[in-house]
Amino acid sequence: MRRVLPALTAICFAGWSQPAQPQAQPPIVVKVEMPQTSRHYLQEFGPLIAALVAVGVALMQRHLQKQHLRWNGSIVLTEPNEVPPAFYVDKELRGPTPLDLAADQDFCVSFDNSRLQIAVNGFSADS
Repeated sequence: MRRVLPALTAICFAGWSQPAQPQAQPPIVVKVEMPQTSRHYLQEFGPLIAALVAVGVALMQRHLQKQHLRWNGSIVLTEPNEVPPAFYVDKELRGPTPLDLAADQDFCVSFDNSRLQIAVNGFSADS
């Protein structure tokens, strides 16, 4: 073991002292040109289209929510109907009632397997 360590040390120093091998040829320069691709407008305008769709869905949701609370204070529940041409039927839950349209309105909807309960500003109806 004592003889191996000095021999390995001498070989390492001998390898470090030698000059690097010269390059046989200069490096090859390659110019790469990518082919032109057509513009994908969907990728460029995708975020704008998504934002417009989100705004459209939000406005439609607001319109549908406001439609159930009429301006005269009546409350209407829209129920599905299997008979064409009207696939939905409006069921009036509360007739015209004075209502402050500038104030917040309190909607509460709860349901389980057999019952749907709706309350608007303290008025509740079972369906």
